[in-house]
Amino acid sequence: ATEATEATEATEATEATEATEPAEPAITLTPEEKEKAVIALGAKLDALWDEIQRNDGEGFEELAKEAGFELKTTELFTPKTAPAEFNVPMRDAPGKRGVDILFARDRGTSPLDAISDVRRLGQNQWVLFRVDEAIDVKELDFEAAKDEARLDLVKQRAREAMTTAAEEARSTLLDAMKGGKSFQEAAAEQEFTPVARTAVTVSQQIPGEPTAQAIFDLASKVNPGEVSELLTQNDDVRSVYRSVFVYVEKRELIDSESNKSMLDQRHRNMGSALRRLAVQNWLSQEYQAADVRQPGS
Repeated sequence: ATEATEATEATEATEATEATEPAEPAITLTPEEKEKAVIALGAKLDALWDEIQRNDGEGFEELAKEAGFELKTTELFTPKTAPAEFNVPMRDAPGKRGVDILFARDRGTSPLDAISDVRRLGQNQWVLFRVDEAIDVKELDFEAAKDEARLDLVKQRAREAMTTAAEEARSTLLDAMKGGKSFQEAAAEQEFTPVARTAVTVSQQIPGEPTAQAIFDLASKVNPGEVSELLTQNDDVRSVYRSVFVYVEKRELIDSESNKSMLDQRHRNMGSALRRLAVQNWLSQEYQAADVRQPGS
C-alpha cells in the first residue's frame, strides 16, 4: 500500500488598486502621455509603499485609503483559479505573470513581510498586495492520490516524448541549414509549417500567441539568422503544453519615450530597493554591535 500527500498552495491577498473616479469626458492621450501617466501612478504607489514601510507594515488598509487607493480582498485561490487581473505578464519580470509573484510571497513573521513590493503588470497596471492567509498542504486519501499519481505519470511521459521529438526535429533542421538550406527550406523538408510572428516586443501582446513574453525572451537571446534553443512549456495556468523554437529573421531597436520612461522607472525602483537594503544592513550591524540579548540568555 502507498500513502501519498499532494502539495498544493492557496493564497488570500489584499490588493491596493487605484480608486475609481466619477466618469468624465474621454480624453485622448498619445502613447507617450499614457506612459507618463502610468509612471506617475507607479510613483504614487511607491510613496504609499514607503509610508507602509515606515509603519512596519501596520495600517495597510488605512494608509492605502488615505493615498486614494481602493482595497480589494480576495477569497482563497490557487494558481489555476487566481483572479484574472493577475493572469497577465509582469512588465518588470520577463517570463513571469502576476500569479507567479503572488505565490512567491509568503506571510513571513511580521506584518511587513506579508506585503509585496510595487510591481508592474501588463501595459498600464501596478500592484501592491498583502498575503493574508496561505494554506500549503492538502492530504488526499489513497484512492484519490492513486488517480492523481496515474494522471501525473501519463502527463509526464507524454511531455517527455514531445520534448524528445522536438529536439530531434530541431537538430535535423539545424543540420540542413548548415548544409546551405534556408530555414524555410529546412522546415519544409520536415513538413513543418512555421508560424510567423511580427513586431515581437518586450511589452506588447501578439495576436494568437498565449505566451508572448516567453517568446520574446527566447528570441531576444538569438542573433538574426539563427535558431533558438528549445523551449518546453508546461503551463497549467494558460493550458499551454508544447515544445517550441524560433528563427529570428531580423531585429530592430526602438527608441521611444515610453521605453525611456520604463528604464527611468526601473532605475528609480532599483534605487529605492538599494536604499532599503542599506538601511536594513545598517540596522543589522547596529543590532549586532549593541550585543542585544534575550532575557535569561
